[in-house]
Amino acid sequence: MKKTIALILSLVTLFCAVSVFSASAKKSEYKLYSYKDYEYFYRGDGVQIFDYYGTQSKLKIPSKINGHKVVKIGYDGSEDEKQYFFYLPAESWWYYGFWHNEYIEEVTIPDTVTALSGECFKCCPRLKKVNLGKGLKSLDNCEFSGCEKLRSLKLPESLESFATDSIENTNITKLSFGKNLRKFDGEFGGAQLAFVSVSRDNKNFASEKGALYDKAKTKLVYYPCENKNKALKLPDGITKLDSTTISFTNLKSITLPKKLSRICNSAIYCNEKLTQLKFSGKNKIRVDRYAVFNCKRLTSVKIPKNVVKIGKKAFGFWEYEYKKNGKEKWVDKKVKGFTIRGKKNSAAYKYARKYGFKFIEI
Repeated sequence: MKKTIALILSLVTLFCAVSVFSASAKKSEYKLYSYKDYEYFYRGDGVQIFDYYGTQSKLKIPSKINGHKVVKIGYDGSEDEKQYFFYLPAESWWYYGFWHNEYIEEVTIPDTVTALSGECFKCCPRLKKVNLGKGLKSLDNCEFSGCEKLRSLKLPESLESFATDSIENTNITKLSFGKNLRKFDGEFGGAQLAFVSVSRDNKNFASEKGALYDKAKTKLVYYPCENKNKALKLPDGITKLDSTTISFTNLKSITLPKKLSRICNSAIYCNEKLTQLKFSGKNKIRVDRYAVFNCKRLTSVKIPKNVVKIGKKAFGFWEYEYKKNGKEKWVDKKVKGFTIRGKKNSAAYKYARKYGFKFIEI
């Protein structure tokens, strides 16, 4: 019995020793390596390029380094990356990758790369052309923001996730997405965009006249600020307009969908050229506060009886900015001459009386 116990203890001790040795050996790989003008570290079986010190104007990033595929470029200090890379940079993480490289005019990213770190190519002043690899999965964290000479970007079919801040403060005005796009974030950036389209084979999105909708066209996902269309007739299947859905556009006329049931806070915001807003359909509609806000040229709205609730300052107001004692302040002002047409004793009638707007009974 004692011999058996001793044998078990010996095996446990040996196993622990082997584990410690293996962990120690593995940890020794957690460091930076150099290859030409690149610094990199190992990420599993692949390589992640950490930094670049070169001065090439036309740069072709290698697909392999020392026999290992290059799978990612840049470094964002995420917890996922720290488990591979324990070296802590002295400077802030956004200085790594190709951030603010003053020489690159054209870059080719290999098909092996599936991801770029946040702000990887941010503020490269001479960057004019980017050849994205066929394996890239996402562009959603300011990867090319601030590259003011970048005018076009051909997106690979492999792209699954996109955010407009990835091309913020560039001169890219048009984007075409493939069949694999499944996530789109248009909340920040992309103010210069005029047209977006998506493959008909995409199962998540559909496009029409430069705007992006969900596949069934029950939701407006993104309307480009610089779209040249002056009038927008929303698909009748849309039931709700979310916050800032239609903002800072060139639109003069908007026709709301027949199945609409709600206009959310600031859904139609800061459209300086808007002069006409048309309701349609017979569904009961709730209009949230500040729903149609900062549209100074919209001086008249016909609001039907099926609009049953209208929130605070939903129509007829704009935001005035001024300075007092050196500090910026804002105050809500009425649109001059704003008129509401509708039925007596309706929500529109009560709203007009509450704020002292002119009301014309129809």
